[in-house]
Amino acid sequence: MRKLFEEVVAEKLRAVLQQVARLGSRGWSRSRARDFYDLWRVLGTYREDLNLNGFDALLHEKCQLRNVDFANPEDFFDSRIVASVELEWERSLGSLVPGLPAFETVIGELRSQVADLI
Repeated sequence: MRKLFEEVVAEKLRAVLQQVARLGSRGWSRSRARDFYDLWRVLGTYREDLNLNGFDALLHEKCQLRNVDFANPEDFFDSRIVASVELEWERSLGSLVPGLPAFETVIGELRSQVADLI
């Protein structure tokens, strides 16, 4: 079960970077509200269960498969993607997540959580 959490986090982070790349090449991107929420939820709930030994290598491997890369934690919070997520937050997640936390809360906490991983 432990490996599952690391895989989910790595795939969600990779998906965010992939959307940043698509935004650059196409000029538009799907909302990543679900990915940001899922990351926040997994990292907030299961952080103690994560085995982070080798996580950086796992994430780089996932990214390499999709031809995306990152240099620092802020690369996962491209301002264009974050703005898009903010606009879509309620509409995308409101009916799916009872008691949906505020966008600002999730992004604020997620920034430090991702910084701790990288």
